[in-house]
Amino acid sequence: MRTDCVSEQSPCPCGKGTIDVEQSSPDHPWVRASQVRYSASLNCDDCSDEYTVVQNSNGLPYLAYKVDLLAKSSASATLREAEKEFADSEIAQRLIPKIIERIDSQTSVTARHRVLEAIHLGPPSISSYRSDPYGGATAVRNISGNRIAHIGALFGASFGFTDAERSIFEEAGKKFSDLRKAEMNIPIRHVKTSATWMEI
Repeated sequence: MRTDCVSEQSPCPCGKGTIDVEQSSPDHPWVRASQVRYSASLNCDDCSDEYTVVQNSNGLPYLAYKVDLLAKSSASATLREAEKEFADSEIAQRLIPKIIERIDSQTSVTARHRVLEAIHLGPPSISSYRSDPYGGATAVRNISGNRIAHIGALFGASFGFTDAERSIFEEAGKKFSDLRKAEMNIPIRHVKTSATWMEI
């Protein structure tokens, strides 16, 4: 199907360059709003030192301060690194095979799904699981440090962990929650422009 593209050019914040925005949509008379896409570029060396375009897949692009995006990216990286470090820890590595064993020891698809659902590692519906059933190794293949901490804190006793060990999982979960809140609380300031099809 052909695509209809329209471009608009507006001055950048400092006035030395431009902001170019392109609107694209299927080339037919029944275009829905959800089918219209926008992309933008900032063409100014001076402004590019301070701002950057954020392409928004669910709406209009916008101009933002680079320092804000870098701060959020750094906070996100800190969270990912903390989760990876915990996932590689001795206590987490002791829990993972126990999770696999618990899942694989179930004698029916329904029972496996019940376990997966309880520890938040499975699809929400039994019908989805029946169409693509999987075992413990697949369930934990991409398990996050946060999910490990959650399972250990809530179900650690049933996996043979002591109260002291469960507190380690609880503390890790609290740490991840605090890091996530810190990331979410970093504001991304939008820069006002006169560009058409840019979010203000």
